[in-house]
Amino acid sequence: MSEAWQGRRVVVTGGLGFIGSNLVLRLAGEGAEATVIDLPDPECAGDFRHLGPVADRVTVIRADLSLPGDWRRAIENAEVVFHLAGQVSHSASMSDPVADLRHNCGSLLQVLEAARAARTSPRLVFASTRQVYGRAIALPVRESHPLRPPDVNGVHNVAGEEYLRLYREVHGLQSTTIRLANTYGPRMDLRHAGRGVLNVFLARALLGQPITIFGDGSQKRDINHVDDVVEALLLAARVNQAGPFHLGSPVPATLSDFLQALQTRLPVEVSHQPFPPELEAIDIGDSHCDIAAFQAATGWSPATPLDEGLARTIKWFLSNPHALPRAATR
Repeated sequence: MSEAWQGRRVVVTGGLGFIGSNLVLRLAGEGAEATVIDLPDPECAGDFRHLGPVADRVTVIRADLSLPGDWRRAIENAEVVFHLAGQVSHSASMSDPVADLRHNCGSLLQVLEAARAARTSPRLVFASTRQVYGRAIALPVRESHPLRPPDVNGVHNVAGEEYLRLYREVHGLQSTTIRLANTYGPRMDLRHAGRGVLNVFLARALLGQPITIFGDGSQKRDINHVDDVVEALLLAARVNQAGPFHLGSPVPATLSDFLQALQTRLPVEVSHQPFPPELEAIDIGDSHCDIAAFQAATGWSPATPLDEGLARTIKWFLSNPHALPRAATR
């Protein structure tokens, strides 16, 4: 157990969700005084059962961060805030852009205002996305690549990064931005198709249902196990640099690579179809982000091989039937 987090007051927004709950488990396991803020609506919020053995050591606040409320006291008392809450579906951001604005930009601004008012001067780690780039001009993508997000969610993440820059320069609020890639692992949300293509693949495989992949499967992606992402977030909270930093991978995988590794554990039929027009319009093609800057700042590198990570992920879901999907789409 590391002593770096022992007794430290930490807030994780979205802490009952996929990445958030894995982060809270690690923080509480290392002795942090962790507080989770998550939505009150069970259809949209994460699952309290994700906290498992540390549930009695974590304070959980149910609140909508886009609205002012007593939840601000937790931020005002924190030393570190991991802001992972938000609407993450790219397609949903296009069908309801106002809701995406509220749950991403509105929530982040409320958190920043609470942090600005805090006497503890909390440090904030913001989970952004590689989607801010849109289609890559060249691979690997470096942090200096032009920003041309292909959907509303990407635009709002760019806005979020700019909010952090502004609050850092004007108000002195210390923060670090991390641009996430595709993440998989225990506690993935398999109930909502919009949470990511890997979620859809795993949900259908666990149900024994055929998987449909749009395109030929050669699309390149950085694919990280959630344990590696959690390690990166913890390191980001301790590095005295604003970023943005990539959480990519040394070598990208294709979607077909992921499916083939999945099929060795859960044999299912895979078919290919053309992209639906509404998804093709926001598809980013190949994506592979250079992690050299974050490696230089922290020494981080993803450590979990895909085969091993999938084995651990499948084992967790089979041992936690409450997290299994009842039905899958796509």
